[in-house]
Amino acid sequence: MSKQHKKLIIAMLAAGGSRRFKGAKLAATLPTSQKAIIFDSYAKLKQLSDRVNAEDKINLQLELLVILGGHHTLLQSILPDTAHYLVNTQWAQGLSTSVKCAAHYAQQQQASGLMITLADQVAIDVEDYQQLLLLWLQDKQTVASKYLNEPGVPAIFNDDDLADFSMINGDRGAKPVLMAHQAQNRLSLLPLDCAAWDIDTREELARWDQK
Repeated sequence: MSKQHKKLIIAMLAAGGSRRFKGAKLAATLPTSQKAIIFDSYAKLKQLSDRVNAEDKINLQLELLVILGGHHTLLQSILPDTAHYLVNTQWAQGLSTSVKCAAHYAQQQQASGLMITLADQVAIDVEDYQQLLLLWLQDKQTVASKYLNEPGVPAIFNDDDLADFSMINGDRGAKPVLMAHQAQNRLSLLPLDCAAWDIDTREELARWDQK
């Protein structure tokens, strides 16, 4: 395994204020697991991390990081005591601040790459994340999920891509960077329709309950 694939930071973004949900949506319980949304998503990523870190055949270590912001005290209490998290104090200025927070941490850690995930993408499972990871290892360039006919997160960026996040501001996430990579033919895509499912409102949570 080449040196560039030594360490991957998995950043689960969970810093939003949940204004449309009118409450702490990530603390809401999913009927499928009977766990809070944030715990359910964290558990899937932790399973992936533990699985890869126990694998001797590939020279890759994963580090799971949660970016908190709004409702951080409540959400921190739901996460396992061993969870590693950072509080984005600028969270109210939009999603871009959480993406930049994650990218800055990955740069500080001299990581080979950064996976960006959203805590409210409730339909993604461990195998989906693993497929994205395997595509990154195979293609050695930025990889993204494809749903709703566009690239999106979860996505994995190489270390030399991270400076690109300086171009985004406000309530924009990684999509502008992904679109720029796609235009330059520097993006691999994994079809992942389930990534389109996220929870923004109580009505969406109710529909997920009935799914």
